[in-house]
Amino acid sequence: MIRKGKKSLAERVHLNTLALLKNKALKGIPRTAFYQAIEKARPSIEVKKIRKGGATHRVPVELSLKRQYFKVFEWLREAASQKKGQPIAVSLANEITAILKSTPTCKTLQKRDELHQLAEKNREFAHYRW
Repeated sequence: MIRKGKKSLAERVHLNTLALLKNKALKGIPRTAFYQAIEKARPSIEVKKIRKGGATHRVPVELSLKRQYFKVFEWLREAASQKKGQPIAVSLANEITAILKSTPTCKTLQKRDELHQLAEKNREFAHYRW
């Protein structure tokens, strides 16, 4: 969740988010709730563009574990920063609770579902994967 190398700011936001999650009515420890949200929102597949025979095809490719976590954190940061008028920790805590409750307005889960649907639509080009 670090942006522009500001580790201390990222740590402060993370700790504030965990404190807000602790205040909300969630089961268990806030750190485990955070990890559960990350695991729930993780994509397993993405689409890459491959040029073959003069045409560009979108080819579904499995993601490594490192890339899956990168995508989730990128989506979380993007969803939290889009909500203007409230601190980033508050919007991040709201997004995490939305993931855990599987609300349809959750931006992170919407991105994951869109990515999986796009991969499903383009599975006919899976044989171009190498």
